[in-house]
Amino acid sequence: MDSPYATAPLRTRTAFRLLELSPGCPDDPRIHVTLRNTNLAAAESSFEALSYTWGAETPRKPIHCGKSGREQLEVTLNCYTALLNLRHRREARVLWIDAICINQADMQERNAQVRMMGKIFATASRVVIYLGEHDSDSYDLFQHFAETDVRIKSGQHPRELPEPTLAITTRFAKLFERPWFSRVWVIQELYNARDVLFMCGNDLASYRAFHSCLFGYQTNTRICTYPPPLTIKFIYKPNDFGTCFDEMAFFLVASSTCQSSDPRDRVLALTPLITRKSPRLENLVDYTRSVESIFHSLTCMLLDDLGLVIFKLFTQPHWRKMPTWTLDFSQHIDYEDAASPLYSPNYRNLEAGYMTFGKDFSMSEGEIDDTTCRDRLLTVNGVRYGRIEKLSPSIQLPSCRWQDRETYVQELFASLNSMRFGRTLEGWPASIAQAFQSIREEEIHKLMVGHFGDSFLDYSGRKYNDEIISNIFAMCKSMRIFVTTSYQLGLAPRDAMPGDVVCLVRGAASPWIVREKGNENRTWEMICGDCYLVELRDPPFEEGHLMHEVISKHEILEEFKIK
Repeated sequence: MDSPYATAPLRTRTAFRLLELSPGCPDDPRIHVTLRNTNLAAAESSFEALSYTWGAETPRKPIHCGKSGREQLEVTLNCYTALLNLRHRREARVLWIDAICINQADMQERNAQVRMMGKIFATASRVVIYLGEHDSDSYDLFQHFAETDVRIKSGQHPRELPEPTLAITTRFAKLFERPWFSRVWVIQELYNARDVLFMCGNDLASYRAFHSCLFGYQTNTRICTYPPPLTIKFIYKPNDFGTCFDEMAFFLVASSTCQSSDPRDRVLALTPLITRKSPRLENLVDYTRSVESIFHSLTCMLLDDLGLVIFKLFTQPHWRKMPTWTLDFSQHIDYEDAASPLYSPNYRNLEAGYMTFGKDFSMSEGEIDDTTCRDRLLTVNGVRYGRIEKLSPSIQLPSCRWQDRETYVQELFASLNSMRFGRTLEGWPASIAQAFQSIREEEIHKLMVGHFGDSFLDYSGRKYNDEIISNIFAMCKSMRIFVTTSYQLGLAPRDAMPGDVVCLVRGAASPWIVREKGNENRTWEMICGDCYLVELRDPPFEEGHLMHEVISKHEILEEFKIK
């Protein structure tokens, strides 16, 4: 069987393929496409780009290619159904679809095309977002969108339309549960689009109707929590960031709940979004490199540019064959509003604090091969704050509907507050209950919310806004409360153990948890770069510089070699 790519290689840096989808009747299962080469300048606004999820790899369906139709490609079922719904009855439709227009078997071509995907989506006249087949809920919602479009076209301003009903709000939230809204690749596809058309089955919705409804028409307040791709589309402003690595860190945090079938895509799918182009970042797009190699290289770049504050990004230990201080970007952190501690209102103060102290760390030289990162040491300076003595069981916060999360948070606070009166929870060490008796109730809230929640808390009314709920779920999920040998209270990741050391690191944004490896060279493993302590509950770089003041009390800083 001939390959449709054999006679049409891409020979220039701006070249890419378009497909012409032949017309057909809805009941005809045979899909026919023709591929042709073009370039960015020649293709301006002459095609539509498809944004969709590949779905399960099996079963796959054949499509026929070329003028004769003898050439065939196999595509995923989701791609096949998208083509059926996109196909016009009487005229061809020109599209760009990654699974078909890129020769996925040619690694060199794949790398080159991934680097220019952002430009391809920006060049398209429109991006069609295919969300899958319709159901009764999506049908009713898309009917509402269609009615909205009719009313707007007749002269009504969106703010003149009635606020969406509870039924519409519920269907919107259910629509966001579809896989498209949780995939990392779609972020650049949506962000770079000139115009957007949403599609469920053959039901259509304009971006204007979708956006207006989501923000309640007249109220201009979102009617339900939206997922990361939409968050970035709505809030991302390139001028807010000083460097390309600053931008990259934001995208990594904002997309931290997004999924990808290949862990490398958690990085590579974001690089086309960077407005300040960097050869170092662009060179990461190489599918011949291992996951560890890409993650380690990016960690080193972020460290060089942003310093030790980056360890507030991803805090859990990893199992990969790379240094313990290398960030595992495939880990998911539950930030609904792209408002991580690093990108809270205090972020600029954190960055200013880092710049004040300079690059107070060093990395040993080392090589990276195809499968693993050879041992490289990160050397930092700090003081030992305490040694963990006892740990509670993991705090379990379920993955539930947004509307139910406040209830779980209230129950968590009630349980922890009961410890202040000597009522221990089953399975929790008595020493932790004793430590709770010595602190105030509001300090429990500060511990749960973290460094950046103080200004939002209402102790009297116990009211929590979206940001507080998001911070609590991000911080507490699978975390454990610990007590040090001197009865200091804090939060640690689930993999912390008795004997681990809590240290305050010069230049870092929050305390670290490290574990001694027990060898002659006195090296350490990094368990967490972002633990929380009641005593250090205020932001370290706000007025008072509490963390720096504690460090400065020690005349001699200890050197920690992290392996």
